[in-house]
Amino acid sequence: MARAQGMSEEDIVGMIRDFGYTPERYRRALKRLGESGGKIVEAGAGRFFGQGASLGYGDEIEARARSLVGPESYDQELAAIRLGMDEYREDYGGRAIAAEMAGAVLPSALISRAGGGPAAAIPLSRVANVGRNMRIGAVEGGIAGSGASEDDLLSAGTAKSAALGAGFGSAIPLSLGAAGAGIDAAKPIFNSAQQEIVGNLLKKTATNPQQAVANLRGNSNTLVPGSVPTTAQAARDPGLAALETPIRGMDQSNRIGNRMIEQQIARSEEMGRLAGSEDDLARLKARRDEITGPLRESAFDEGGMVTNPGVLIDAIDQLANTPGIKGRRSVREIILRFKKDIEDLAVDPDNAGGYSPGNLHPIDPRDLYGARQEIGDLMSGRMGGDDSDKARLARKELMLVMGLLDNTIENVSPGFKNYLKTYSQKSGPVNRMETIQEIQLKSASGSNLQTDLPVITQTKLANILRNKAKEITRLPESNRKRINAIMRDLNRANAATAPGVKVPGSDTVKNMSIASVIGNLFGEASTGNVVPNALMRPFKILYGIFDSDEKMTEMLVQAMLDPELSARLLSRATEQNVDNLVTAVKRKMPGIIYGDIAATVGLHQD
Repeated sequence: MARAQGMSEEDIVGMIRDFGYTPERYRRALKRLGESGGKIVEAGAGRFFGQGASLGYGDEIEARARSLVGPESYDQELAAIRLGMDEYREDYGGRAIAAEMAGAVLPSALISRAGGGPAAAIPLSRVANVGRNMRIGAVEGGIAGSGASEDDLLSAGTAKSAALGAGFGSAIPLSLGAAGAGIDAAKPIFNSAQQEIVGNLLKKTATNPQQAVANLRGNSNTLVPGSVPTTAQAARDPGLAALETPIRGMDQSNRIGNRMIEQQIARSEEMGRLAGSEDDLARLKARRDEITGPLRESAFDEGGMVTNPGVLIDAIDQLANTPGIKGRRSVREIILRFKKDIEDLAVDPDNAGGYSPGNLHPIDPRDLYGARQEIGDLMSGRMGGDDSDKARLARKELMLVMGLLDNTIENVSPGFKNYLKTYSQKSGPVNRMETIQEIQLKSASGSNLQTDLPVITQTKLANILRNKAKEITRLPESNRKRINAIMRDLNRANAATAPGVKVPGSDTVKNMSIASVIGNLFGEASTGNVVPNALMRPFKILYGIFDSDEKMTEMLVQAMLDPELSARLLSRATEQNVDNLVTAVKRKMPGIIYGDIAATVGLHQD
């Protein structure tokens, strides 16, 4: 009807919740109402007391009696009674359980006596008493399990309910020692709860759960060999990124912290493979010099002197006074500085008056090569000082000065330019290694205590990559890809501390425990619905046996370490699944706890 009136699914759910119903409870109530022919039998604590006293058969007994005197059939009467009990159990869960457990005490005592109580000929030891009460608990738990089932008496569903009740009834006395069939029966409930709660916590924490799942499945690849991403890093979700910090504090073995150390080591090792060692660089330089040195020396040995240095000096002066350069004082000054160096080389040592254009001394080409090297050192910044800064500004113009020097040397030492070409070719690997080693050095902040490798940081690497952009473009594509992969891996690794990530409070994680689900199950959080602690004892015993919080913490830590596991838990997690879990456990409650009542009564009989 609501859909016919144009209401959306969201509006319908909202309207249902306004009446205090979840969608699942609403569907279940409608189904019961249809089965009962529109009738409901109101329930109270008394009816649940009777249900306990009859070991779960009270609703069926009452339905049979009503059908004999009224117009409705047995099935309709049973559905009406169960609808009323469902509604009361939903609203007053604690009272319902307390009344039902109280009603179960009398039949439990009778069964305990029938099972061989204090009238036994041979007094039982405590161990024997435990064994006896395991049998008693199993008997009553099995009866109650079959009575609590809504299937036909001989159906598989009823058999399963009876087995579950018998298993729990026998398992509770074993809380002193070994586990048994009851523990095996309980495990699926608790394991399912752990998965649902962890998945639901991830979903509620995620800023965009659907997108987070897509990212977890598409962004969990390894960018750097050995650097395996965590869920927070792969999800690209602020909520899940923030969750990593409190969960890391719960991980006593510090596996999340160790994963981050492994990532640091992997990035450092990858950069180290790219950069090589100082010894590697020294070997490359030695090999280059071994090949090119003889070419240079041969050219100088077979050549002569520069006998007309005035031509070179005039050419440099003309360059310094070229329109567009002449007005740039810093550029002109650095050019004239090298002109002065050449003039000093051309001064006749016998001329006490210093430089004289009309009295120039021949220059050895090796000295011009030395002037060329100084220009290169200034432009690279290796010499430092104001002149080095000016040289970087005047790089284009100084390259022209170097060209003038090269032509002058080649004129008197044929083969010099071939040496320069060969030297440039053999310097490629050297320059690449020097560039990457500089990136490695300037991107590091301290060293790893375990390996003594430099720890590469996101900010420093980003800065050096920006400052070395031109040099990086000259690196092989494979090198650039690997450096970019390290940068991307660092960006991903900083997910938990990225801007906009707010770490959740400790209560968020604390409230994910199985204990909180048990509390909700019994209505602990509702005023007037507090269940006596003794009645929660069986669940708390099982809770302790299964180490539920520890196992769930383990699952949560594993989820934060494994993006694929988180994706699976997120995909299956819905609030409805958790609602269904609580509902399922509530329905199995009589079969689970009646056996414990029987065992408990027996243990207290002398």
